[in-house]
Amino acid sequence: MRLWRPQPQPLLTLRRMLVINIKKSKLSKVIVILLSVFMLLSLAMPAGRPVRAADLNLMTEAELESYYSQAGGPNPPAESELFAIQEAESYGVSVFSRQTLSPQTAGVQEAVASVQAVAASDETLQVPDNAYLVIDISEWQNPNSINYDLLCQQIDGVILRIGFTGYGHDKNKVADVHFERHYREFKNRGIPIGVYWFSRADTVAEAEVEANMTLSLLEGKELQLPIYWDTEDNYFQYKTKPELLTEVAIAYIDTIRQAGREVGIYASVNWYLNRLVMSRLWEHHADNFFEVWVAHYNSWIPGQERDIYGLYSPQFYQDYWMWQFTSTGRLNGYNGSLDFNFRAKNGPDKIVRIDQTAPEIKGASTVTLLQGLEFDVYAGVRAWDDKDGSVGFTASPKTINTNKVGTYYIDYTAVDVAGNRGSHVRTVTVVPTTFSDVLASHWAYPYVENLYEQGIVRGYGETGEEYRPANKLTREHAATIISRAAGLSGSGKEADFSDLTPDNDYYPFIAALVDKGAITGFPDGTFRGRENIRRGHAAKIVALAFDLKMGSQTVSFSDMPSDPEICEYIMILASNGIISGYSDTGEFRPNNQITRAEFAKIISIAQEVAAKQNP
Repeated sequence: MRLWRPQPQPLLTLRRMLVINIKKSKLSKVIVILLSVFMLLSLAMPAGRPVRAADLNLMTEAELESYYSQAGGPNPPAESELFAIQEAESYGVSVFSRQTLSPQTAGVQEAVASVQAVAASDETLQVPDNAYLVIDISEWQNPNSINYDLLCQQIDGVILRIGFTGYGHDKNKVADVHFERHYREFKNRGIPIGVYWFSRADTVAEAEVEANMTLSLLEGKELQLPIYWDTEDNYFQYKTKPELLTEVAIAYIDTIRQAGREVGIYASVNWYLNRLVMSRLWEHHADNFFEVWVAHYNSWIPGQERDIYGLYSPQFYQDYWMWQFTSTGRLNGYNGSLDFNFRAKNGPDKIVRIDQTAPEIKGASTVTLLQGLEFDVYAGVRAWDDKDGSVGFTASPKTINTNKVGTYYIDYTAVDVAGNRGSHVRTVTVVPTTFSDVLASHWAYPYVENLYEQGIVRGYGETGEEYRPANKLTREHAATIISRAAGLSGSGKEADFSDLTPDNDYYPFIAALVDKGAITGFPDGTFRGRENIRRGHAAKIVALAFDLKMGSQTVSFSDMPSDPEICEYIMILASNGIISGYSDTGEFRPNNQITRAEFAKIISIAQEVAAKQNP
């Protein structure tokens, strides 16, 4: 049967009108053909369009849940999309896991599955003591893809779609093409059977038509479970006022009851609360019994990652007999998704799903660390259980030695109240720093690394792996570093010192500073390059080489040198935060020698200050 029936007569009439009113040229013939095709396509399309995967981003959570609770949608997969009958592979009783789906169903089912996964692929679903496991299926589950013997060993009942109302202009009432086969197979194996009609009725009269067709299709058939009226249509019914839709539901219920059959309503929690008038339903229920079947899955927010509580009850605080809690269940005998329901043994009853979900370790991503950098294996890590919330966890090992280069593995374990154990192995890789003796934890690391990246300093040893930060800095080394950092060129410059010749490796750097006026040497005409440089002399050379000006910081030292020129340069550096005194005494100690680590800091900060003062 079709979901729409094209009506060709108006199209023929229109075409005759077009032929009469348009001149018979080649162009006019083309126009007539194009318009004819357009009109044919327009009439072929149903007025009430189905909700399709392309519209999912526009749907609310309630609409998503409603649409995807109808056993996969209103139409079955094509024969080319059929699942192979499962013979050997075992899933236990059930598994909530992803699978290959047809494009039109993959979107939301994959998203729902991402928050419904409750067990590993071999874990058995535990059914509450007060409930039965019931599946509901339709022509989406093709009989040729089902091993009924395997499937029936794992369920307590089945609800079959007996038919549905189409969404075209005439809203055809369509029998499910596989209902008869499904009914026969499950009946032969002694499985209790119920049925549901997927409705799009928006009038009392139409609901009665749906009910009568349901009864007609059931003629001569026995049921052990009720006939359910499935209301979740997002086009016709969604536009119907709750008061009217409630009366439509009652019309279906009463028609079925008058035939002596048990009946119920299927809808999502959101639909019950927002699209039906529950007070009116319960008023009618007092004298006209019907069952309530409720669908409610985990919440899903597209594109948003957050802590999600699992759904362990339908969160429906009125009487219900059955709860559909997932559309991605898996069973032996069918290699595809199935709707799972818990049906109360002595309904109505409150059904609570058993916690089988292991806690998830969060915040324990793979890390790459610089050698020596402090690392807390617990920092930012937590264990989240979808029922218990935050739970405790352990880590092994509790610490790692980041001074040693290598790859470390940290095993995190958490156990929830139900005893479900979750674990995660985190990889931490410690990579070497540029210099083996200046680790990332060293206070001078950023300054040394800064100068190294600029090519201003190099290391010692055959491979240059040592910086030797505690070594005292010689005057010739200091001149080299200052000249390079200040961007001074010694080409063509002269340095007239009695202890320095042009073939000396440090000559051009010293000559550049002489030309800048930053170095004058000692009164005896020597430079004394191999002597260790002192704090006072270094302050003068740095201040002049970088053209530094007095800064805004107010500082004072109790041991300033007698040379007023040296005092001025010390104050220039100190007022810009480039150097400081000793905190325990408030002294500057101008005659103290400087280490390579201390000088790396002075030069790095001097570069920053110079860039601001002399842009």
